[in-house]
Amino acid sequence: MVVELLQKYAPDVIACQEVLPEQLDVLKGTLSSYKAVAVSREGSDKDSEMVPLFIRGFTIESSGVFWLSDTPDVPGSNTWGSLPRMCTWALLQDAAGRRFGVFNTHLDHRKNDSLRLKSVPLLLDRMQIILHDEPAILLGDFNCNPRSKPYLLLNTQLVDASSTVRPRLSTSLVTFHNYTGRTAWSIFHPLVQQIDYIWLRESKVDSFHVNDFRILHDHPEALKGVYPSDHWPVLADLELA
Repeated sequence: MVVELLQKYAPDVIACQEVLPEQLDVLKGTLSSYKAVAVSREGSDKDSEMVPLFIRGFTIESSGVFWLSDTPDVPGSNTWGSLPRMCTWALLQDAAGRRFGVFNTHLDHRKNDSLRLKSVPLLLDRMQIILHDEPAILLGDFNCNPRSKPYLLLNTQLVDASSTVRPRLSTSLVTFHNYTGRTAWSIFHPLVQQIDYIWLRESKVDSFHVNDFRILHDHPEALKGVYPSDHWPVLADLELA
């Protein structure tokens, strides 16, 4: 189901979270036109979960990973007392020679915002170190809703792509449905909410225009209660101008 969904929409950049080695092998085999950037959270490509990027149509100038910890360059580090959390990144160039960065991450899932609040400054600092003033896309599962402190901190420096088109959206912004298939929050399903985002960082020269933003609910097996994930996929059509 995941592969069918990706092939249907065929985005140029795909960011996944919680990908296991055997799942990565399937994705690499079926998404043959993409180049993968993937390292496990333990520090290799075979040990455990990853937050990989799949990229096509762009030149990958450089890529890498770092960990959300006090020692971000130490593979598998988790000095903040959580599971190892990480970010996978790539510096891309398009056919016109314009450069931008893509960062894929998965923040801590626990109820307390403290670790997510530690992660946000690290992500922003690393984006600046790696890219300098180039524009960037930061995307992934942030495990926080738009009223949370981590979201509000990100919002001081980045633009939430969903916010640029929110008045035009006819569907709910819920992204985590917890295998319920729900598309709207209710008091009976408090965990069902928006926690996945596509964040945009502009530069002095280039910025992203959001042509379209969607949360994808059109899965063939959804009526049967079968879903490719406990999250709804998020899709944005971006133009660098």
